[in-house]
Amino acid sequence: MHVGIFVEERRRGTSEATAFAEALELAEAAEAWGLDGVWLGEIHFNPWRSVQSAPMNLAAFMAARTTRVRIGMAVIVLPLAHPLRIAEEVATVDHLSQGRFDLGIGRSGGARTYDRLGVAYGESQARFEESLAIMREAWKGERFDYEGKFFTVRDTVVSPTPVQKPHPPLRMAANSRETFPWVGRAGLRLFVGLRDVDLPELRVNLEAYRAAWREAGHPGDGDVCLRIPVYAAPTEKEALEEPRENITYFFERHQELTRTRLGRNDTGPLDRHAARLEKLKAMDYDEILEKRVAFGTAARAPTTDSASRTARARRASRSRWRSCARRGRASASTTRASSSPCATPWSRQRRSRSRTRPCAWPPTPGRRSRGSGARACGSSSACATWICPNCA
Repeated sequence: MHVGIFVEERRRGTSEATAFAEALELAEAAEAWGLDGVWLGEIHFNPWRSVQSAPMNLAAFMAARTTRVRIGMAVIVLPLAHPLRIAEEVATVDHLSQGRFDLGIGRSGGARTYDRLGVAYGESQARFEESLAIMREAWKGERFDYEGKFFTVRDTVVSPTPVQKPHPPLRMAANSRETFPWVGRAGLRLFVGLRDVDLPELRVNLEAYRAAWREAGHPGDGDVCLRIPVYAAPTEKEALEEPRENITYFFERHQELTRTRLGRNDTGPLDRHAARLEKLKAMDYDEILEKRVAFGTAARAPTTDSASRTARARRASRSRWRSCARRGRASASTTRASSSPCATPWSRQRRSRSRTRPCAWPPTPGRRSRGSGARACGSSSACATWICPNCA
């Protein structure tokens, strides 16, 4: 089981310097609290949302400030850069992290970013496939040639080669129903989320991924990492009511992103985008709770079926995860007994019996709000995370 956090969003009202400083603090906190990984996004031309337009640079700096936790991309948008350059940068960060680097890859749904960089979004799938093929050859450290529609490589050797062989673990993001079988056939690990699809639709897509995986002859049943907003509180009422404002805003903002895909002929079926937009607009808080998030208590975590609820409650009883974070990013910490305070730069710590609870938010240290956790497993659950109510 892998339990990690996503660090990509910029807290509203903060400076760019503060956004970077908080991202680094979260990486150090994840290291100290025993989390498995820190995942970064690639977001361009949207300063209100994120400062992570060059996430590989940030990953290298995080690697230098940590020694154990894995650093991952979620995801690098392959069609937006030359694959040889990406291969070099990935291998470099793998060396600097001493083999603690994970590479998430994808195409992104942000067609406007492609417009600004002069890349046709309609070519993104073909460019993605060529880029991945070139990178895999480059990481062998041998001379190679490649002739494709978009890239041509002649008598080239790439250095350095990755520490992890044959390359860092690859994980691909999938959102459209057509992508899931492709990822399975390619034998790639999978990233999924619940912004555009709900749990019932995701289950169907995962069945297609696993079926394609098996048909291609790959061993096992695939590997799925789910990104899901998670919130845990002492009581069921607190767990359901406290994050209401933040998670509602999250999906309202996602409506705007979905709306940008309408009126284009290069982002997939327009009727599908229109249907998703209408679904988002009609979705109320009860439906969000049922199909898009994991909010609840350690004793009774809410899910869409009793089997998943029971499994999550058992996991929660073994290891209860808590965090302090801001909208769109979460940091989790274990609450198991500790003989020393958490070695993080947080402003203060609160102690409860034999447990140490790191808390970054002195104004209201006892309240929680929304977070986002991720775990690599086949279920639709994630670690519980606690965050500050001042995220808005």
